[in-house]
Amino acid sequence: MRLHTVLCAVALVLNVTNATAQNAPVTDCDKLAASPDDPQRKAPGVALNKIKPKMAIPACETAVGKFPNDARFNFQLGRAYSRAKNYQTTVEHYKKAAEQNYLSAQFNLGTMYYNGHGTAKDYVRAYMWFSLSGEDVASAVAKQKMVRRMSPAQIARAQEMTSQCKAKNLRNCD
Repeated sequence: MRLHTVLCAVALVLNVTNATAQNAPVTDCDKLAASPDDPQRKAPGVALNKIKPKMAIPACETAVGKFPNDARFNFQLGRAYSRAKNYQTTVEHYKKAAEQNYLSAQFNLGTMYYNGHGTAKDYVRAYMWFSLSGEDVASAVAKQKMVRRMSPAQIARAQEMTSQCKAKNLRNCD
Protein backbone atom coordinates (compact mmCIF):
# COMPACT_ATOMS: atom_id res chain seq x y z
CA MET A 1 0.00 0.00 0.00
CA ARG A 2 2.85 2.37 0.87
CA LEU A 3 4.47 1.79 -2.56
CA HIS A 4 1.14 2.52 -4.24
CA THR A 5 0.85 5.81 -2.32
CA VAL A 6 4.39 6.81 -3.31
CA LEU A 7 3.76 5.95 -6.97
CA CYS A 8 0.52 7.96 -6.96
CA ALA A 9 2.32 10.93 -5.42
CA VAL A 10 5.06 10.74 -8.07
CA ALA A 11 2.47 10.50 -10.85
CA LEU A 12 0.63 13.51 -9.43
CA VAL A 13 3.83 15.56 -9.30
CA LEU A 14 4.73 14.59 -12.87
CA ASN A 15 1.26 15.46 -14.13
CA VAL A 16 1.32 18.81 -12.36
CA THR A 17 4.75 19.50 -13.86
CA ASN A 18 3.55 18.57 -17.35
CA ALA A 19 0.32 20.55 -16.94
CA THR A 20 2.33 23.57 -15.78
CA ALA A 21 4.67 23.17 -18.73
CA GLN A 22 1.79 23.02 -21.20
CA ASN A 23 0.28 26.14 -19.63
CA ALA A 24 3.44 28.23 -19.68
CA PRO A 25 2.69 31.91 -20.27
CA VAL A 26 3.35 33.73 -23.52
CA THR A 27 6.98 34.82 -23.62
CA ASP A 28 9.28 36.69 -25.97
CA CYS A 29 10.13 33.28 -27.44
CA ASP A 30 6.52 32.96 -28.60
CA LYS A 31 6.54 36.44 -30.07
CA LEU A 32 9.86 35.94 -31.88
CA ALA A 33 9.78 32.30 -33.02
CA ALA A 34 6.26 30.83 -32.97
CA SER A 35 5.26 29.20 -36.24
CA PRO A 36 2.19 30.60 -37.99
CA ASP A 37 1.39 26.98 -38.96
CA ASP A 38 1.53 25.66 -35.38
CA PRO A 39 -1.99 25.08 -34.02
CA GLN A 40 -0.54 25.06 -30.47
CA ARG A 41 1.15 28.46 -30.74
CA LYS A 42 0.27 31.17 -28.23
CA ALA A 43 1.28 34.13 -30.39
CA PRO A 44 0.46 35.06 -34.00
CA GLY A 45 3.58 33.41 -35.42
CA VAL A 46 6.55 34.49 -37.47
CA ALA A 47 7.49 33.14 -40.89
CA LEU A 48 10.79 31.25 -40.71
CA ASN A 49 12.54 33.74 -42.99
CA LYS A 50 11.45 36.60 -40.69
CA ILE A 51 12.89 35.14 -37.47
CA LYS A 52 15.80 37.18 -36.10
CA PRO A 53 18.05 34.52 -34.55
CA LYS A 54 20.10 36.99 -32.47
CA MET A 55 16.92 37.92 -30.62
CA ALA A 56 14.92 34.68 -30.82
CA ILE A 57 17.62 32.24 -29.67
CA PRO A 58 18.34 33.97 -26.33
CA ALA A 59 14.61 34.53 -25.72
CA CYS A 60 13.81 30.88 -26.39
CA GLU A 61 16.80 29.60 -24.40
CA THR A 62 15.50 31.65 -21.46
CA ALA A 63 12.00 30.19 -21.92
CA VAL A 64 13.37 26.63 -22.12
CA GLY A 65 15.41 27.32 -18.99
CA LYS A 66 12.31 28.46 -17.10
CA PHE A 67 10.00 25.80 -18.55
CA PRO A 68 12.26 22.86 -19.54
CA ASN A 69 9.31 20.47 -19.98
CA ASP A 70 7.41 22.73 -22.35
CA ALA A 71 7.56 21.23 -25.83
CA ARG A 72 6.40 24.51 -27.38
CA PHE A 73 9.54 26.33 -26.31
CA ASN A 74 11.86 23.55 -27.51
CA PHE A 75 10.07 23.59 -30.86
CA GLN A 76 10.39 27.36 -31.16
CA LEU A 77 14.05 27.27 -30.11
CA GLY A 78 14.55 24.70 -32.87
CA ARG A 79 12.96 27.10 -35.36
CA ALA A 80 15.26 29.90 -34.24
CA TYR A 81 18.32 27.67 -34.67
CA SER A 82 17.01 26.58 -38.06
CA ARG A 83 16.87 30.19 -39.19
CA ALA A 84 20.47 30.56 -37.97
CA LYS A 85 21.30 27.47 -40.07
CA ASN A 86 22.53 25.59 -36.99
CA TYR A 87 20.78 22.43 -38.11
CA GLN A 88 22.29 19.95 -35.64
CA THR A 89 21.00 22.01 -32.72
CA THR A 90 17.69 22.42 -34.57
CA VAL A 91 17.31 18.64 -34.72
CA GLU A 92 18.11 18.29 -30.99
CA HIS A 93 15.34 20.70 -30.01
CA TYR A 94 12.82 19.33 -32.48
CA LYS A 95 13.48 15.83 -31.07
CA LYS A 96 12.86 17.03 -27.50
CA ALA A 97 9.54 18.52 -28.54
CA ALA A 98 8.64 15.60 -30.84
CA GLU A 99 9.14 13.12 -28.01
CA GLN A 100 6.52 15.09 -26.08
CA ASN A 101 4.09 14.55 -28.95
CA TYR A 102 4.37 18.08 -30.28
CA LEU A 103 2.98 17.56 -33.78
CA SER A 104 4.63 20.56 -35.44
CA ALA A 105 8.02 19.41 -34.13
CA GLN A 106 7.39 15.91 -35.47
CA PHE A 107 6.55 17.30 -38.89
CA ASN A 108 9.60 19.59 -38.93
CA LEU A 109 11.83 16.75 -37.75
CA GLY A 110 10.56 14.69 -40.69
CA THR A 111 11.54 17.58 -42.94
CA MET A 112 15.03 17.66 -41.43
CA TYR A 113 15.51 13.94 -42.20
CA TYR A 114 14.02 14.38 -45.67
CA ASN A 115 16.45 17.19 -46.53
CA GLY A 116 19.43 15.87 -44.59
CA HIS A 117 19.73 19.04 -42.52
CA GLY A 118 21.49 18.44 -39.20
CA THR A 119 21.32 14.72 -39.75
CA ALA A 120 21.93 12.22 -42.49
CA LYS A 121 19.25 12.17 -45.19
CA ASP A 122 16.97 9.33 -44.14
CA TYR A 123 13.67 8.78 -45.92
CA VAL A 124 12.63 5.99 -43.53
CA ARG A 125 12.93 8.24 -40.48
CA ALA A 126 11.37 11.15 -42.38
CA TYR A 127 8.37 8.98 -43.23
CA MET A 128 8.12 7.83 -39.60
CA TRP A 129 8.08 11.39 -38.23
CA PHE A 130 5.61 12.54 -40.89
CA SER A 131 3.38 9.60 -39.92
CA LEU A 132 3.58 10.51 -36.24
CA SER A 133 2.82 14.17 -36.94
CA GLY A 134 -0.83 13.53 -37.63
CA GLU A 135 -3.37 12.96 -40.32
CA ASP A 136 -3.53 16.48 -41.72
CA VAL A 137 -3.11 17.34 -45.38
CA ALA A 138 0.53 18.46 -45.03
CA SER A 139 1.53 15.17 -43.39
CA ALA A 140 -0.32 13.15 -46.03
CA VAL A 141 1.33 15.08 -48.87
CA ALA A 142 4.76 14.69 -47.26
CA LYS A 143 4.26 10.92 -46.93
CA GLN A 144 3.13 10.67 -50.56
CA LYS A 145 6.28 12.48 -51.60
CA MET A 146 8.32 10.04 -49.51
CA VAL A 147 6.67 6.94 -50.99
CA ARG A 148 7.87 7.93 -54.47
CA ARG A 149 11.47 7.80 -53.22
CA MET A 150 11.25 4.64 -51.13
CA SER A 151 11.30 0.93 -51.86
CA PRO A 152 8.49 -1.29 -50.52
CA ALA A 153 10.96 -2.62 -47.93
CA GLN A 154 11.77 0.91 -46.76
CA ILE A 155 8.07 1.76 -46.48
CA ALA A 156 7.45 -1.39 -44.45
CA ARG A 157 10.40 -0.54 -42.19
CA ALA A 158 9.12 3.03 -41.71
CA GLN A 159 5.66 1.73 -40.79
CA GLU A 160 7.20 -0.74 -38.35
CA MET A 161 9.33 2.02 -36.78
CA THR A 162 6.23 4.22 -36.45
CA SER A 163 4.42 1.45 -34.56
CA GLN A 164 7.44 0.80 -32.34
CA CYS A 165 7.82 4.51 -31.61
CA LYS A 166 4.16 4.78 -30.58
CA ALA A 167 4.56 1.70 -28.36
CA LYS A 168 7.53 3.39 -26.65
CA ASN A 169 5.51 6.58 -26.06
CA LEU A 170 7.70 8.44 -28.56
CA ARG A 171 10.89 7.87 -26.55
CA ASN A 172 14.14 6.89 -28.27
CA CYS A 173 12.52 6.55 -31.67
CA ASP A 174 15.70 7.18 -33.62
